[in-house]
Amino acid sequence: MWFLFIVISLYVFSYKKKSYTIHNLKNGDIELLGHGGMGVSFKYPINSSPSVSSCIDINADGTEIDIQLSKDSVLVAYHNNFLNQDASCEGLVNQFDWNNINHCRYSSIYSNSLQVMSLRKLFEENNSFTGKTIVLDCKLYFSNQPVAAFFNSFANSLKRLHQDFDGANIIVETTCKEFVKVLKMID
Repeated sequence: MWFLFIVISLYVFSYKKKSYTIHNLKNGDIELLGHGGMGVSFKYPINSSPSVSSCIDINADGTEIDIQLSKDSVLVAYHNNFLNQDASCEGLVNQFDWNNINHCRYSSIYSNSLQVMSLRKLFEENNSFTGKTIVLDCKLYFSNQPVAAFFNSFANSLKRLHQDFDGANIIVETTCKEFVKVLKMID
């Protein structure tokens, strides 16, 4: 019993509060980013124009946006595998040309008129992306296409977007190491 008392006493009286300093590439600053704009709890769907613009309007440092590639290499701001999971269309984004997707509307209790948008249009509508950090989460859902050709098209579309909107700090996020290799080759 005394032994346990001594061990606990030593532990309690030897405790020293440590101070921590953040060491990162931003000189200790932490950026505040939205998730698909204002996130899944917001009244508008993630990656929709009102969700993204609301995030920028509250002066966040930027946002993450989920993106996919259409059959004709248009970057589309959309999260789920299948369009019918939360929009008025069916199938995978990359099964269709943009002309067949741009009429799709989000299925939302707040609005059924919100259009699934191309990433380019989202950037154009939010010219306040200048100076903001935009993390593009690449959703590599594809079917009936050679993987190498799909990755090359996706990477080249990202490169064009970056060239056209160089005022934003664009970060590309992916979980696929093969896609990372393709991205590094086009840089």
